[in-house]
Amino acid sequence: MSTEPITIECELLYRKKQSVVKAQLLIYSFTFIALCFLVPTYSKGKLIYVGLLKENGLQDYIGSAQVLQMGILLLAAPSFYIILARSLKIKGTITFSENYIIIEWWRKFKFRFEVQHLKDFHVQFNYFKRNDVEPRTMVLGNNNILLFKRYKKSFKYEFLLQTIEEDEKMRALFEIWESKNTTFQYHTVLADF
Repeated sequence: MSTEPITIECELLYRKKQSVVKAQLLIYSFTFIALCFLVPTYSKGKLIYVGLLKENGLQDYIGSAQVLQMGILLLAAPSFYIILARSLKIKGTITFSENYIIIEWWRKFKFRFEVQHLKDFHVQFNYFKRNDVEPRTMVLGNNNILLFKRYKKSFKYEFLLQTIEEDEKMRALFEIWESKNTTFQYHTVLADF
């Protein structure tokens, strides 16, 4: 009885560095704060702060600065959402099989790694995401992660399983790798369901 070799092709995810995302959020926030220093501030009808525009004789621009300040405030929630949503993108594919892993990055780079030659081989396996057509979570550790060393270099890839069939194939691959004495570990974060 011959069985078909198991292969799974998943989306390869690309996550921006947290420092880049934080910098974008901080720049947006500091822009709003900087605009607060340009316009006068009143409390209960009394002037508390004159504002840099009035101090420097640029009173004609106070109205425009206030409109810009309100616009930035109103667009804060959608802007933060866009910054966070763009921090995680599908950038290629990752193919798992019994003997190798192929990484195709931006349809330009293709790497093939023989499973038996990988060192410090770890898989963080969080199962599939029901009804997902794109990555919906920006939280690190909520997707599946592959870590290993090869040629004295560390590799880390994040991937997305989207169906029960992919989930079952991944579990079957783990069993095959264990039966072949491949040195690897897998960890789960979510409860099994």
